[in-house]
Amino acid sequence: MKYIYVALLFLNSVLPAMAAEEVVEGDHPVIRLWPISLIGGEQNRLNEEVTNRGKIRYHNIKDPNLTVFPVQSTEPTPAVLYCPGGGYVHLTPRSPIIKWLNDQGITVFMLKYTVPDDREAAFRDVQRAMRVVRRDAAKWNVDSSQFGVLGSSAGGHLVARLSQNYLAPAYDAIDDADQLSCEPAFVIIASGAYFATENGGTDLTEEFPMRSKVAPTFLVYAEDDENFVKGGIAYEKALRAAGGSARILLSESGGHGLNGVDWYPECGEWLKNLGLNLKQRAPV
Repeated sequence: MKYIYVALLFLNSVLPAMAAEEVVEGDHPVIRLWPISLIGGEQNRLNEEVTNRGKIRYHNIKDPNLTVFPVQSTEPTPAVLYCPGGGYVHLTPRSPIIKWLNDQGITVFMLKYTVPDDREAAFRDVQRAMRVVRRDAAKWNVDSSQFGVLGSSAGGHLVARLSQNYLAPAYDAIDDADQLSCEPAFVIIASGAYFATENGGTDLTEEFPMRSKVAPTFLVYAEDDENFVKGGIAYEKALRAAGGSARILLSESGGHGLNGVDWYPECGEWLKNLGLNLKQRAPV
């Protein structure tokens, strides 16, 4: 993989405790999350596989990182950490989600978390990503108090787990970023998977203790998403019963991929009602 420009923010060999490192890939900055020693050495630096069979998929991510999709603004913007789905096997980003967020004036940090088949590593990645962005909020011109999360499918499970377990450290502190909170300001879940103990069920897993203080949460599902819609409905009900703020949008059809479901306007209104500083801005 060829990079146009490489800018090392922190040299691990000189400052080993400072882990974040930024490169520029194509038109978008990419932020590495972990010291090279924690991801298996130099051979794994930004190591991943990409396939494209109508959809871009990322496989075997060994060096978790963030791709930044900023918006132009003279004042700090809201921000979203976007976690794509893919069953914790691969990642399949959805460009319409990124475009819609950018069009609302929201800077997007797309997380390529560890895959395949390591949910605990992915949970470490999402906690670390929230803290790294908050530490560098001024650099990216984002408002860290309006920094939320959006996840689809497995990514929806991941961001919901973060919102429920932000006080449970998933890894030992590395640098100053890890002194910051990883609590999201809001949560958006599109066809979130794995809330229930079994597909099609309603009994929630132990990953969701239903804390009374959980960020406002918006969920969207299609009623014909047979494997996961019941778990999503159960999660929304349990969250509200625990005193949390939750809203669910159910479409009659659309399947797990929400095909043909235009859920963006209603979600945008929900964000405005939360007090987010949304403005139509041109993407960078």
